[in-house]
Amino acid sequence: MEVSTEKLAAIMDLTPRRIQQLAKEGLPAGSGRGRWPLLECLHWYIRQLRLNKPEGTIKDERARLERAKADKVELEVAELKGGLISIEDANAAIQRILATLRLEMLGLPGRMAAQLATISNPARIKAIVDEEIRAALNRASEALAIYAGDETEADLEKRSEVVESTTSS
Repeated sequence: MEVSTEKLAAIMDLTPRRIQQLAKEGLPAGSGRGRWPLLECLHWYIRQLRLNKPEGTIKDERARLERAKADKVELEVAELKGGLISIEDANAAIQRILATLRLEMLGLPGRMAAQLATISNPARIKAIVDEEIRAALNRASEALAIYAGDETEADLEKRSEVVESTTSS
């Protein structure tokens, strides 16, 4: 669809004079004088705006640089305080967590098979399976807490004694 110079100027929020200047810079012309292929002109103008995007002012660039420096310092401080870990360390920790959980879960059938074989009460079977799953998850959690350095084995033994005394009462 072709439009007049005035119409193109209005659509592009420019003056007719600016349209003439853009024509000298390569704006696609239409079939006749003062006629412009609308879509081609819009595409061309958008490409020109993207290519000629003005860089930020020196003040803007300095502010951006200062923000980047501040962000970098914050990350370095967080890393020194132990608030950040590398992706490699995070992946290794996740792998250890998954391996520990896998071992605990795969060990459940062997620990429960003989005990469950003699029980016919579904509620009792459910209770035993639930108890074993919770115990396996607790063991995995304890192993990971020791690995992470959050607790020592002595801390875990004390906690286990407290839990056992409250559950057996």
